[in-house]
Amino acid sequence: MPTLALSPELQSKIVHSLSSSPTQTTTTLHALCLTSKSFYREAEPHLYASLSLTSPQQAYLACRTLAANKRLAKLVRAFWFNDETQNRNNGHGLPRRFWEGIRSALAGMKKLQRLCLFDTELSNAWILDPAGYTTISSNTSTIAFEPPFQLHEAKLHFTWDTHLVSFLSTQRALNTLQTFDIIEDAVPRLPLPEGSLPLLQRFDGTLMVAHNILRLGCPLTNLQAAIEDGVHAPEYVLGFLRRLAGVGKTLKALSVLEMPEGLAGDAVDIIVSLCPNLMYIGLVPLPPVHRHTIYAPLTRLRNLHTAHFDLTTWTPHPEVRAQRAIACEVRTFCPGIANVVFWVGNTRTRWTWVVQQGRHHCYEHGEKREVGQWHSQMEVGQYPTFDHMWSLV
Repeated sequence: MPTLALSPELQSKIVHSLSSSPTQTTTTLHALCLTSKSFYREAEPHLYASLSLTSPQQAYLACRTLAANKRLAKLVRAFWFNDETQNRNNGHGLPRRFWEGIRSALAGMKKLQRLCLFDTELSNAWILDPAGYTTISSNTSTIAFEPPFQLHEAKLHFTWDTHLVSFLSTQRALNTLQTFDIIEDAVPRLPLPEGSLPLLQRFDGTLMVAHNILRLGCPLTNLQAAIEDGVHAPEYVLGFLRRLAGVGKTLKALSVLEMPEGLAGDAVDIIVSLCPNLMYIGLVPLPPVHRHTIYAPLTRLRNLHTAHFDLTTWTPHPEVRAQRAIACEVRTFCPGIANVVFWVGNTRTRWTWVVQQGRHHCYEHGEKREVGQWHSQMEVGQYPTFDHMWSLV
């Protein structure tokens, strides 16, 4: 009995439903491609639109295919490589041939928007250097040495060197940037050329690189910067915070990691003075005593709804009831706050203020206040570096 052919519209809806479902994988789309030629035509663009690769062998074979087939390379919108076998490589990095394969594939990804590359050796940023690409302008037929794509998001775990700086200077549409670099000295990092990254709104990286980003005058709305332990003098850290004046009107979320407890009071005061529109602040070391030195400046942040505090140095570590009391303290000073997060080492406890249904307000000492209660959620095995709440504001 002959099978009933599906209409192109129905096939398109099936493919779109599968590709947009968070529970479906590329394996499902691949199986659909093998069903019929018509399904193959519909599913192929979705199959190649986003490539997330975790095996070096798998990634190398995929890049060989893309390098040899420019039509398929043009379908790629997002490319992600993170070597999950790195702990089994006996400390040896991937060979140069592997990275050359990735560069050859990238050369054909003209519509690439999201790029995530994680190099365990941090030494292969050369694959992004504009000198390795040749792009011919369709309007003027001139040859330019720059990648054929304009990224919107980039997560690049490479050393901050001339190759990476040259690449970023070509990315005029970049909105979100994450970099990772091991800082062992206080030597300033290479600056980006003036006018680079004109659309950058979110940055996550080391304090030194963030210092360079602030010099550009990008319209930053979300910023996370990690202080390198034992590298930066207190004056350098406070000097960096004073540079926030350039983004004070646009910045909505600020996360400063590894802040020394002795600097917390001065740091928060500078941050609040320069960035009055913050809705998120972290990771603030909260002292066991004289906590009002931290709370008092925060009262000036009228839009603040999320704050992260580091309680790691407390002895003993505060238990749940003690944390609830501290959350109440924070809300006493900042009545509009809805999320208070406490970090104790790698344990994160989220406290969320939930307004009681049917009774939204009461009057306390003549002031109108919300009626609600705190709900908590404890999570172990967490790392502030990988917490993304600051980027979601």
